[in-house]
Amino acid sequence: MAVDARGRVLVSHAAGRTSGNDTPISEPTILVFDPETGELLDAWGEGLFVYPHGIEVDRNGFVWVTDSEQNLVFKLTAEGDVIMTLGEAP
Repeated sequence: MAVDARGRVLVSHAAGRTSGNDTPISEPTILVFDPETGELLDAWGEGLFVYPHGIEVDRNGFVWVTDSEQNLVFKLTAEGDVIMTLGEAP
Protein backbone atom coordinates (compact mmCIF):
# COMPACT_ATOMS: atom_id res chain seq x y z
CA MET A 1 0.00 0.00 0.00
CA ALA A 2 1.19 3.54 -0.76
CA VAL A 3 -0.21 7.07 -0.59
CA ASP A 4 0.38 9.65 -3.32
CA ALA A 5 0.76 13.44 -2.96
CA ARG A 6 -3.00 13.89 -3.43
CA GLY A 7 -3.66 11.52 -0.54
CA ARG A 8 -5.03 8.76 -2.75
CA VAL A 9 -4.37 5.26 -1.45
CA LEU A 10 -2.81 2.81 -3.92
CA VAL A 11 -3.11 -0.87 -3.13
CA SER A 12 -1.19 -3.60 -4.91
CA HIS A 13 -2.65 -7.10 -4.85
CA ALA A 14 -1.90 -10.45 -6.47
CA ALA A 15 -5.53 -11.32 -7.28
CA GLY A 16 -5.52 -14.36 -5.01
CA ARG A 17 -2.38 -15.81 -6.52
CA THR A 18 0.50 -17.32 -4.66
CA SER A 19 4.15 -17.24 -5.65
CA GLY A 20 5.22 -19.68 -8.34
CA ASN A 21 3.19 -18.47 -11.31
CA ASP A 22 4.51 -17.43 -14.70
CA THR A 23 1.48 -15.89 -16.41
CA PRO A 24 0.51 -12.22 -16.10
CA ILE A 25 -2.61 -11.52 -14.05
CA SER A 26 -5.49 -10.63 -16.38
CA GLU A 27 -7.32 -8.36 -13.94
CA PRO A 28 -6.26 -4.98 -12.51
CA THR A 29 -3.67 -5.41 -9.76
CA ILE A 30 -3.33 -1.77 -8.68
CA LEU A 31 -6.38 -0.19 -7.06
CA VAL A 32 -6.59 3.54 -6.32
CA PHE A 33 -8.95 4.71 -3.56
CA ASP A 34 -10.21 8.05 -2.31
CA PRO A 35 -8.84 8.46 1.23
CA GLU A 36 -12.01 10.09 2.57
CA THR A 37 -14.77 7.99 1.05
CA GLY A 38 -12.99 4.74 0.22
CA GLU A 39 -14.42 5.01 -3.30
CA LEU A 40 -12.48 3.11 -5.96
CA LEU A 41 -11.15 5.83 -8.28
CA ASP A 42 -9.07 3.79 -10.68
CA ALA A 43 -7.81 0.27 -11.32
CA TRP A 44 -4.99 -0.76 -13.64
CA GLY A 45 -2.11 -3.16 -14.15
CA GLU A 46 -3.95 -6.00 -15.90
CA GLY A 47 -1.63 -8.14 -17.99
CA LEU A 48 1.46 -6.46 -16.56
CA PHE A 49 2.35 -8.22 -13.32
CA VAL A 50 2.78 -11.89 -12.48
CA TYR A 51 3.15 -11.44 -8.72
CA PRO A 52 3.24 -7.77 -7.64
CA HIS A 53 4.89 -7.55 -4.28
CA GLY A 54 5.75 -3.96 -3.34
CA ILE A 55 4.45 -0.51 -4.23
CA GLU A 56 5.73 3.00 -3.53
CA VAL A 57 5.01 6.49 -4.86
CA ASP A 58 8.01 8.81 -5.24
CA ARG A 59 8.06 12.57 -4.67
CA ASN A 60 7.48 13.17 -8.40
CA GLY A 61 4.29 11.09 -8.39
CA PHE A 62 5.70 8.06 -10.17
CA VAL A 63 4.51 4.68 -8.94
CA TRP A 64 7.13 1.97 -8.42
CA VAL A 65 5.99 -1.66 -8.29
CA THR A 66 8.14 -4.74 -7.80
CA ASP A 67 7.19 -8.07 -9.31
CA SER A 68 8.93 -10.87 -7.44
CA GLU A 69 8.14 -13.55 -10.03
CA GLN A 70 9.51 -11.54 -12.94
CA ASN A 71 12.45 -10.09 -10.97
CA LEU A 72 11.47 -6.67 -12.30
CA VAL A 73 10.81 -3.21 -10.92
CA PHE A 74 8.35 -1.07 -12.86
CA LYS A 75 8.22 2.72 -12.89
CA LEU A 76 4.74 3.87 -13.89
CA THR A 77 2.75 7.06 -14.21
CA ALA A 78 -0.11 7.70 -11.79
CA GLU A 79 -2.40 6.36 -14.54
CA GLY A 80 -0.47 3.09 -14.87
CA ASP A 81 1.57 3.72 -18.02
CA VAL A 82 4.98 2.02 -17.91
CA ILE A 83 7.85 4.52 -18.04
CA MET A 84 10.71 2.13 -17.30
CA THR A 85 11.49 -1.41 -16.16
CA LEU A 86 14.57 -2.47 -14.22
CA GLY A 87 15.91 -6.02 -14.02
CA GLU A 88 15.76 -9.08 -16.21
CA ALA A 89 12.84 -11.46 -16.41
CA PRO A 90 13.87 -15.10 -15.80
